[in-house]
Amino acid sequence: MRKIYFLFVLMMLNGFAFAQVSLPYAYDFDASNTLTEGWQSEFENPSFLTVQVTGVRSSNQGAFVYSAPNAWVFSTIMQWEGGYNQYLISPRFVNATADSVQVRFKYRVADETVLDEKFRVGYTTADSYSSTEDFTWRTGIVEAHSEEWQTFMVNLPADAQYMIIHYCPDTAAEGICIDNILIRPDSPAGEHTIYVSANAGGTVSPSVSVADGDDYILTVTAEQGHYIASVLLDGQALSQAAYQTSFSYLLTGVVSDHTFVVTFAEREYSIHVSVGEHGRVIPDGGVMSQVIVPWGHDTTFYFIGDEGYHVEDVVVDNYWHGGAISSYTFFNVTANHTISVSFTLNDYVITASAGVGGSISPSGEVGVTGMTNQSFTITPDAGYLIDTVYVDNEPVMGFNPSGWSYTFYEVSAPHTISAVFAPQQYEVTFAHSAGGTIAVTGGDSINEYTRRVYYADVLEFSFLPDEVYQLSYL
Repeated sequence: MRKIYFLFVLMMLNGFAFAQVSLPYAYDFDASNTLTEGWQSEFENPSFLTVQVTGVRSSNQGAFVYSAPNAWVFSTIMQWEGGYNQYLISPRFVNATADSVQVRFKYRVADETVLDEKFRVGYTTADSYSSTEDFTWRTGIVEAHSEEWQTFMVNLPADAQYMIIHYCPDTAAEGICIDNILIRPDSPAGEHTIYVSANAGGTVSPSVSVADGDDYILTVTAEQGHYIASVLLDGQALSQAAYQTSFSYLLTGVVSDHTFVVTFAEREYSIHVSVGEHGRVIPDGGVMSQVIVPWGHDTTFYFIGDEGYHVEDVVVDNYWHGGAISSYTFFNVTANHTISVSFTLNDYVITASAGVGGSISPSGEVGVTGMTNQSFTITPDAGYLIDTVYVDNEPVMGFNPSGWSYTFYEVSAPHTISAVFAPQQYEVTFAHSAGGTIAVTGGDSINEYTRRVYYADVLEFSFLPDEVYQLSYL
């Protein structure tokens, strides 16, 4: 039987790139690839095992090399007569003080495999190797029959540097599965402590002691309103736990102490704030227009219009309309929300009035849209003049007594305007020559020959000649 080996190139690569691993050393294929029940050799391309398994696969077309640091080596060697020999070789390991090295792993035949599968386990004490002939076989052929997982255990010399598992199929069909490989000194420490710590916001499995080689399951459950922010295993993040509300993690074949650090965080929700022109909302959500609210908390928004503006409408979650309100509170927030606020110009009232003797137009309570102008015209009646104009109860100057117009510009508050009128006044001057007198009735006397009268007043003159005189002319 002639065999062609492609291992030489691989082993040189192994000796150059792969670092040593210290014992005890455990490896779980489930944790590093997409396969669900151990690593099955049947027609599996090693590139599927993307994290820690590397290998060389020989074929009629040549060799394909897949490499990764600290990886197990997988190699298939094709025989001219048909069939394959397959090998799984460990990284180089450093032994702890012990009389020997214990190797333990699970194995089973693959589903629907009808042929018996065979394997054997070997080792080398050298610090490198170039072919499978450099290995010493510790066991004879072991037959695998069951599709249920079986446990295999073997001791290697204390100075072993590498271990090898050799698959020996009867034909070209391979179907054996290997999982949960544990390499350790054959003097286990007894128990190991699993330290678990967490902040408030959920529950975790307690810290416990685990017998050497046993499994441990960490269970993490976030309280309502919280989520799992992170889970660290010996300082390394388990990314699959992030943002979950519950999480479990299996440590298989515990051979040393481990530390889990769990961090919970409050769930947070965003309220998107949309603000129309001519006003503001407090809080406004900053650049992103989003206010972040922890789960179950309340938050209140306040609406303030610019000068001359007020809230027109408040729309919450695109369907509820609050109208012209000044604030809105989200209670017990457990979901994302939106709030939209629009503003419009204020309406103001200007009260206009006029006293006896004239009018003002428009009059009464005059509605004015904010930031617009409103004019009033003051007109005295016949025989009257404007006496005083009051704006917001203060007299104003510069008006024309015969008629005037006053304008409120960019109205932003209520106002009042009122006009007071007075009758027009006249001075009547009279005189007479010698020979008589004039008697005057009505008006107000200014002096002997002048009377003041108002529009429509009556002023009567009586002409009284002296004796021997008569009225000559007016």
